[in-house]
Amino acid sequence: METEDRIKDVIEKHCSCIICHGVLRLPKLLPCFHSFCTDCLEKYISEKISENGQRSFPCPKCSKPIIVPSDVDNQTCLDSFKTDTFTCKLIEVIQAFSSEKSCDICSRRDVTEAATNWCMQCRDAICGDCLKVHICGKTTSDHRVISLEDLHNLSLENVLKDNVLEKCVKHEEYVKMYCMNCKEPVCVECFATVHRKCDNCVLVSDAVKTLDADVAEVFLRLRSLKEEGNDFVPSLQTHEDIFEASLRKAETDIRSLAEELRRKIDMSEKDLLEELHSAGRHLREKLSESKYSNGTVDLCDMTILTSAQERLDTLLKYGSSSEILDVYNKLKELLMKAEGKNSSTHEDQLKWKVNFEIDKKVKAFNQDFDQLGEIKVDDGSVDEGLSLWGVTVTSRDDIVVLDSRSHVLQKFSSAGERIDQLALSEEPRDITSFGEDEVAVSVVGKQILILSTLTKFIMKRKIDTPKQYDGLEYSSSLRLFLASSLENSCLDVVSRLGEVIRTVSVNNSTGDPLFQTPRYVTFTKEGTYIVSDITGNCVVCLSQDGTQLYSYPSDHDHDLRKPQGVCSDKLGNVFVAEYANSRVHLLTSNGQFQRFVIDKETGLQRPVAIAMTQSSKLVVVQSDGMVKVFSYESEPHSPKSPVTSSHGANEEKDQTILHHYGSLGIRRLSSYGGQGSGTSYAKMFNHPGAIHTAGAGFHSYRRHSESFSPKSPSAQQSPFPNLPNSLKPRHTNN
Repeated sequence: METEDRIKDVIEKHCSCIICHGVLRLPKLLPCFHSFCTDCLEKYISEKISENGQRSFPCPKCSKPIIVPSDVDNQTCLDSFKTDTFTCKLIEVIQAFSSEKSCDICSRRDVTEAATNWCMQCRDAICGDCLKVHICGKTTSDHRVISLEDLHNLSLENVLKDNVLEKCVKHEEYVKMYCMNCKEPVCVECFATVHRKCDNCVLVSDAVKTLDADVAEVFLRLRSLKEEGNDFVPSLQTHEDIFEASLRKAETDIRSLAEELRRKIDMSEKDLLEELHSAGRHLREKLSESKYSNGTVDLCDMTILTSAQERLDTLLKYGSSSEILDVYNKLKELLMKAEGKNSSTHEDQLKWKVNFEIDKKVKAFNQDFDQLGEIKVDDGSVDEGLSLWGVTVTSRDDIVVLDSRSHVLQKFSSAGERIDQLALSEEPRDITSFGEDEVAVSVVGKQILILSTLTKFIMKRKIDTPKQYDGLEYSSSLRLFLASSLENSCLDVVSRLGEVIRTVSVNNSTGDPLFQTPRYVTFTKEGTYIVSDITGNCVVCLSQDGTQLYSYPSDHDHDLRKPQGVCSDKLGNVFVAEYANSRVHLLTSNGQFQRFVIDKETGLQRPVAIAMTQSSKLVVVQSDGMVKVFSYESEPHSPKSPVTSSHGANEEKDQTILHHYGSLGIRRLSSYGGQGSGTSYAKMFNHPGAIHTAGAGFHSYRRHSESFSPKSPSAQQSPFPNLPNSLKPRHTNN
């Protein structure tokens, strides 16, 4: 039996319009799951659109921007929003609990007659005369009719969830089935027409029975997301403070230097300040937009998810099976999108700073003075972890990871178990396999270390080199090293004894420098050289005599920003890790772009070093030290040969196949089963330690593992004054 206080609480919580503060009348449901009277909402939308002159308006409750569909005008936009049939039903039932309820059938004839009965199927209050007709009608004779007195003794849950079928929104048929393929309730006519090709339509009652565990899991994920959101919102203000402080500091630096050189720099000061303030205004707008953008889980997103959760809670108590399924699937879809947003790095999107860089000519007070400096925007993704990792794979398919900051080498099995680690006194720069069970490591101090990896790391010998080398690759067939030098902006071919056989630094045809900051290198199947040029934003391929074969990208069709690790497969295809855009490019042997084989959608974040295993798996080390192994199949066949997919359609197949995975959000504490090919998989282990395995389309999860604190760099003069800080070795020994 429902008490008067309980009825009032339900009305206030679920049936009230915050615009008119009355009971909802013909409520319309917005995409954010908030309902308002049709008349109230129509007036509100008209006022807001007139104010802002845009085809959008904020939700009156949560302020979520609601976009008016482009195919409707402002006057008829209400028709694009669904009528809240559940709330209408709830209000009808609540009104039946009042002491002076009129007959609904008589009311439709503009006649007022006291009701004495209630039809559970029609949800109509019925007077005595109408009851006689109702129980004798062909379509209503089997309806369950009870007295209003008996109704008042029931709870709202029992009345609303009394196995009543809902009407199809497209037809006048009752909804009795649910399409598991399309995730929507269907009537018999829908099933016979629109869903005739769907192979998984079940009874609504059966579909809702499977939801108990799934709903609990969704609520658990939502609670976790809310906790992360609560931690994130306060940090937003912190980043704004940092940003504003950086603006103020940059302005102070500009003015101080301008006072010293006033006679020459009046015009430059004016130009720089205009640029600074313009950047500040632009980025303030960006920071403001980021609070409500689709890139992160913001307050509006959390409000919508909370509203959807509350509505699903209500439907679980009062709603029909089809209503529960409808809102559940929408909530699950919103939650997956929100989790995908939160998996991306908030820090990257918010750590904008504006720095003022003093021109070196001004410092020396050169008479060829041009300008004080330039305004540069630091978007938080400049160089964190850039060029600080190396990776190689031994002949036994063990993975060896190099950490330049911590001076540590670590060896992992192909299953991700850590086998051994070694702390180096010198700063390592890159690593490559070196014959059977050995690796070679370039270190600061103009040396290459040769270590055995058979059981534990054992130092075998040191090779002195005439230059400081950074990138390093060894070819067993050529018995030569390929090494890059950031200090000398060149590429060297080096013997096993450390002698330079050939140096490549300029274009043979034009005499122009080939590289700006050559970092990672690799040999191709044909024995040509591949070099990633970080600040040049390109990858250069050279023949063995130093002739440039191609530079990628060669056009503006494909953006490449801060390229890092490079490697090739057995077919000669080239893989390029792109740090700035978090993706891996796949190129043919002649430098033609094929596709992005891994990107942010597969969970990749700022790749640095990459390598190919003996079993054709791609190993990627991220800037945060996470190592990810992707299964990879290569098949020598025609690049455009048709292949029949699982759906029977002909598709074009590339020369290589790198399995894609769903959003690999680092979110949960344990994995769960699901569909997958069973043959493709991704392994992830946090450097150093924990292993993570996920099937195709699964989520992968991060666990706590032991970590190593990087050693502090020694305070001495760098021999690389012209290099960005991110590319300079942390220690130097001349």
